[in-house]
Amino acid sequence: MNSLYVIMTNQCQLNCKFCYTHFVPQFNSQEKRDCIDPEMVIDKINNGIELNGKLVKFDNIIFHGGEPLLYPKEIMQIMDGVKDKKIHFEVQTNMAYKTLTQDQLKLLTKLGTYGTSYSYDRFPEYYGCDGECAKSYFEHNIKQLGEMNIRCSVLITVTEEQIKKQNPLFLFEYLKSLGDGVDYIILERPIFPINEVKNNKEKYERFYKEVDAYMLEFCRIADKYYRINIPDYIERIKEYHVPLYHNHCSEFTYTLYNNKLKLGCPSLEVRGYDDKEKISTECLECRYYEYCKSDCECMNIVCAFPKKTFDWYYNKK
Repeated sequence: MNSLYVIMTNQCQLNCKFCYTHFVPQFNSQEKRDCIDPEMVIDKINNGIELNGKLVKFDNIIFHGGEPLLYPKEIMQIMDGVKDKKIHFEVQTNMAYKTLTQDQLKLLTKLGTYGTSYSYDRFPEYYGCDGECAKSYFEHNIKQLGEMNIRCSVLITVTEEQIKKQNPLFLFEYLKSLGDGVDYIILERPIFPINEVKNNKEKYERFYKEVDAYMLEFCRIADKYYRINIPDYIERIKEYHVPLYHNHCSEFTYTLYNNKLKLGCPSLEVRGYDDKEKISTECLECRYYEYCKSDCECMNIVCAFPKKTFDWYYNKK
């Protein structure tokens, strides 16, 4: 199954310091601050996109950004213009809206589900509104949509602040307070520029061990409440080589920005994807290599694979 991330826009109401867009030149450009051309996207999905001499077609479309829900009409236009009605659509939104518009509600109702994100330090600002204000919008919208039976997956970014300020039990209770609209939990690490990782290897080796420990404790607490360890999850990791962080950086994932297609998830420029170094012997000999395929964002410079959490999942099967 091929997935396509469609970067609808590089605009966003938030300015999360751990977001990959800070490190990607195309997102920091003052040009093209509007929406992607819907007709161009429709054409690419319907006819496929040629990449490295191969025509690529897609089964799953993820509307991403920036903040894609700033352009709900354009997303609907794309969905309506796609000929293959078997294609699955998703949207990843920050949900930091004081009031959801009718167009946004119409889109979310049609989709039936959506993806959103959370970290303790996710809401530093919102058009002059303080973090607590933006956080309250996020909470209200999830609850409101849950009451409409529109459910979401929440991507938890395990940042340094998340580890320090909100222990796993507190995080579990917080997610639980959002109501039945939260259907699925995904865990990921924050993204850092590859040169920063190279220059601070010991720091990031320590950090990723802390992330692994945090994830493991959270999974044990949340195990009986959320669908976080369904049996086929390990099978999906094996099949698509997607680590527990769920960063979709397998060989089956593509990103469309304007009219350019690249293999990999939206953060690919952060990793220096095109200049990936030779995989080390240490990685190749590691028993986790068949699952992580040399971690995509750290490129075998430091190991960010959540080994303890993975073993816990695997042994539960």
